Amino acid sequence: MTSPSALVVLFAARWGDPQSESAFVARALAGALSRHAEVAIVTPGDPADSGVDGTFDVYRIGTHTGDWPDTCRWPMPLSGATVAVVVGGAAGVHLARAHMPGVEVVEVAGPEDPVATWVWTLTPGRTAQLGEGRVHQVGMAVPLNPLAARSRHNGFGFTDYLLVLSDRRVGGGPRHAPTPLAAWLAAGLPSAFLVVVEDAKATAFRSRSWWGEVAIDTRTDLHRLFAHARVCVDLCPGGLIGRECVESMLLGTPILVPRSSQAKQHAAGGGGLWFSDPAELLGAAKALDRPQLRDVLGVQARDLATTQFGDTTSFVRRVGEGLHDVLAA
Repeated sequence: MTSPSALVVLFAARWGDPQSESAFVARALAGALSRHAEVAIVTPGDPADSGVDGTFDVYRIGTHTGDWPDTCRWPMPLSGATVAVVVGGAAGVHLARAHMPGVEVVEVAGPEDPVATWVWTLTPGRTAQLGEGRVHQVGMAVPLNPLAARSRHNGFGFTDYLLVLSDRRVGGGPRHAPTPLAAWLAAGLPSAFLVVVEDAKATAFRSRSWWGEVAIDTRTDLHRLFAHARVCVDLCPGGLIGRECVESMLLGTPILVPRSSQAKQHAAGGGGLWFSDPAELLGAAKALDRPQLRDVLGVQARDLATTQFGDTTSFVRRVGEGLHDVLAA
């Protein structure tokens, strides 16, 4: 423990949202911080719903829909926080008064006095930023079920498919018709199976013909789909770490991602390929038809992801070291 008396307040724009990468990162970081200090969670929502979530006390402060005193209430017991950690996005957490230093993604302000001596924010491309511009790269740990690679998903009788993580919003269209970019792949590689993940379903296509769908009931189901694909095409990777890309890489499956995405750094590091338009997407997918290239990228992907995201113990240690440096400054 770094300091049992230290109170870390973690601001999470989407705490508890199973579909949000921001929520995943927030919970992982809260867990690591809890090994070194007391942790409390502040998040938007009805204050009457505040309570315990696992090992954490969660304070819901209302929503920012108008002038703030009428819509948000600061949990005063937390005003003595030593460190504030901010994880969120454009629809982030809003509190009162003046802006705190260093906050880039979430607008945060304190009550009469600053909420914390230090503010630590997580932003895309910068794992952890400490007050006054100092940076500690604490990384992230991504858990994985090691049994996922042993057997394919029971719903499909084939492997070596192109796994496509859809960029279509939830409920945005019929799954019997692939999204436009997935349709490019299905038409350009007519002999290959395409498995499109969308709305917790995996739908199979071949030459743009619908072959059926299965439910993705657990995270392990998704891991099995990663493990037995030739490539994971993530059309809309998460903006903080690209969690699904990391999981695919941990299982030795290379990734194919948009050039403009945060996950492009994983591909550029040796874990896969990237594209700017449909023609580049199809060209990269055809290149990965070659087993030699696919195997090389798969090994590199696993090594890269294991080094950066596969060690929970080291992640907890790095978080503790960063927190210790802040408290000792």
